[in-house]
Amino acid sequence: SPRMPARTRPLRSTLVAWRHLDAALLVLLVLAIAALDQLWVALETRPPHWDKARHLTNALVYRDLFASGDLWGAIVDYHTYPPLVYWLADAFYAVFRTNDEWAPILSQSVFLAVLVFATYGLGRRLWGRGTGLLAALLVATSPMLASLFKDFMLDAPLTAMTALALYLLVRSQELARRGASIALGVACGLGMLTKWSFGLYLAFPVVVAVLHGARQAAKERSLRRVANVALALGAAALVALPWYVANAARVIDGLAGSRTAAQIEGDPPLLSAAGILWYFWNLVSNQLYLGPFLFFVVGLLFAIAVPGVARHNRYPLLLVASSYALPTLLVNKDDRYTLPMLAGVAVLAVYWIGWLPAPWRRLVASAVVVYSAGTFVASSFGASFLPGDVFLRLGRSCDTYPYHTGPCPGSKVASGTQTWLPSGRGKTMRGIRVWSQYGYIDGPPSGERWYQEEMFEEARRAGARTLFFQGPPTDFVWLNGFAMQYFARKYGVTWVGSVDQADFAGFYVVPGHAPSPPSGFVPTRRLPLPDGGRLLLYRRGPALAPGAPVAVSADDLRRVAASGQPIYWAGPRPGATYELRLGADGSAAVRYLPPGMPAGDPRPALRVGTYPLADAFAATA
Repeated sequence: SPRMPARTRPLRSTLVAWRHLDAALLVLLVLAIAALDQLWVALETRPPHWDKARHLTNALVYRDLFASGDLWGAIVDYHTYPPLVYWLADAFYAVFRTNDEWAPILSQSVFLAVLVFATYGLGRRLWGRGTGLLAALLVATSPMLASLFKDFMLDAPLTAMTALALYLLVRSQELARRGASIALGVACGLGMLTKWSFGLYLAFPVVVAVLHGARQAAKERSLRRVANVALALGAAALVALPWYVANAARVIDGLAGSRTAAQIEGDPPLLSAAGILWYFWNLVSNQLYLGPFLFFVVGLLFAIAVPGVARHNRYPLLLVASSYALPTLLVNKDDRYTLPMLAGVAVLAVYWIGWLPAPWRRLVASAVVVYSAGTFVASSFGASFLPGDVFLRLGRSCDTYPYHTGPCPGSKVASGTQTWLPSGRGKTMRGIRVWSQYGYIDGPPSGERWYQEEMFEEARRAGARTLFFQGPPTDFVWLNGFAMQYFARKYGVTWVGSVDQADFAGFYVVPGHAPSPPSGFVPTRRLPLPDGGRLLLYRRGPALAPGAPVAVSADDLRRVAASGQPIYWAGPRPGATYELRLGADGSAAVRYLPPGMPAGDPRPALRVGTYPLADAFAATA
């Protein structure tokens, strides 16, 4: 068989023996994903979906508080969620001196690095560097996390902070090591400032570690572990309590609203078979896909069959159990709510590869690398030679958003989980997803332009301070209300509830409908939308009713022409007033009025006509 050239063997041996090799590989992984995510942001033209836009808005609110000098307000202010992710985004806004979306999304790479290094540390500490490297790659490229790190959401950072806390818990050796115990407390405090559900995922591992530590403390007749627990709790409280004390009542009220959300979304009854198995189907079909899930199952079987393996894996297993059981007891189900288990799932999915004979170990590890990289690239940028979605149906599916809310009738065992199609439609599907390029919610860049942000840019250019928007009858994913709030704050244009309050207006128009301009407004642009509709933009200005002559500026003429109304003229002339008269048949006439001549004056003036007729000049003879 072919052998490696002799001169390359020392280089390879030196590289393998380099003590910083693993760190270098992990840094390269983080940098590669962060760079590809930024490329995706540059290519994606759709506006942010609901939750993404909501979090982007919150980050701008906190940024403005910091900018105003209200530091205490920036620490304790309440906007539904804890503020850590928003604070980090604001640091990136400040460092890069930008107002654009790419900066907060780049800030997510900090949490990506935390996730990658913590998962690696967990895997290496339990089973060695090979497990750590493969687990870090698998979790960073898992399909739902790969999508969410391109968004600006809280769930990927929450997963990262959970992985860090679990790693520090293992490193603390059941709270025997003081430094790791204090670091664990800080990580838990930061985790609680990421999202209030953080405690659910660490509950089982922390309880077991504390009980084991208490037993060891009794055997050793030492209070060191007790002191370490107290220091960890103190560190967590010091970090998280100021925000929670200031907002306790509002946090409780917000959590109480989850029952209403469950009813609207049609979540299964709490202790029904569908309710208990909901997150199982979600793990297979949305968070992992079939291949990595089967690796995870093999890891569970190894833990059962091989003596001592389950005990060695107890903390990843406890993380998975806690992340599954406690969210299952909540009435509101969501595809993202069990994501923090994935660091434990990744370790359990690959540790057993180290037990294989060397040739098989290299082959399977290589397959994991190729699959992970290929799935990440396909779900991020698309692969036209591969199928878009391979799904094994095990029951009825239902169109949900925007056509239907409530339960999807069908199997009581195969729970229906949410799938987001490239069109922006939601679908409840029962079965197993083998593989997909769809992503969650954002898949490959679409090339679609919905012009929601451009509407605010146009309003700001026109000097407007207020904007009215009449959107689709449903809060469509790409033209949603949270995005309106985000762009309003980003561009400093107030979104108002009626056209009478507005300086600028946008109207979503269904295909085949041609409304008249709102009274007191002139058209500025007419933009085609991907669904066949149009976005019509207007600014407040002189009325342009057909048949009535109106004095306009040169900029008015350009805006009317940009809206789709053909207009010819002789160019600007110093001192002239332009009179525009629109005909009901689509014609237009521009007259150049000398100083002192009002619009509608019957005296002769230079006139340029535009007619919607073939050979129009002959028609006027």
